Amino acid sequence: MAADLNMMAASAAFWFGIHAFVAGNPGLRGALVAKVGERGFRGLFSLLSSVGLAWIIVAYLNAPIVELFQPTKGLKHLSFSITLVGMLFAVIGMLTPNPSSLGQELLLARENPAIGIQRVTRHPFLWGVMLWAASHMIANGEAAALMFFGSFLATAAVGTVQIDAKRRRLQPDNFARYEAMTSNVPFAALFQKRTRVTLRDIGYWRIAVALGVYGGALYLHTLFGHSPYK
Repeated sequence: MAADLNMMAASAAFWFGIHAFVAGNPGLRGALVAKVGERGFRGLFSLLSSVGLAWIIVAYLNAPIVELFQPTKGLKHLSFSITLVGMLFAVIGMLTPNPSSLGQELLLARENPAIGIQRVTRHPFLWGVMLWAASHMIANGEAAALMFFGSFLATAAVGTVQIDAKRRRLQPDNFARYEAMTSNVPFAALFQKRTRVTLRDIGYWRIAVALGVYGGALYLHTLFGHSPYK
């Protein structure tokens, strides 16, 4: 049992490490790019990510059940709500052009670089991952689940800070303008009245797609015997 949990911990550490300390470390990343080139680095990192993802999934599926706490019905209901918000952030974020995304950096130079959901948070997808992970952590009281979902939460949280630091370093003027009308923490810029946004700005069709994905995810849980309704 201990060996299986150690494997779970090792896979979670590997997943977090390659993102936080390889891709997110400008010194190490720069050194690797200097040796293998930008395309070579992206290929290498994609390979490491694929291996890491496969490893952490297999480790989780084979991990023993070690219960740390028993989730109450209240926690499970709370998990529903958090997952819904996370799904809205993640899906809408993926469907909206974002200057914080790889390959879309030039969007920062536009007159209005913050589009729709980015006025809620400039990292909607990563916050969606964090909320999805957090909701599953409070709905599962098992050690393996906390390590599995916790690694995704930590990776996404660190990612928001590292992406901002990279954009701030490479495009200081454009990012300063973008930062002034957005926030990392969801809704902070809106509460501070530094920006405004409507559902129309976000896109009704994007919201509809996100709700559809959320409904589909709930249905798939029941098909695989992990009904969130229980």
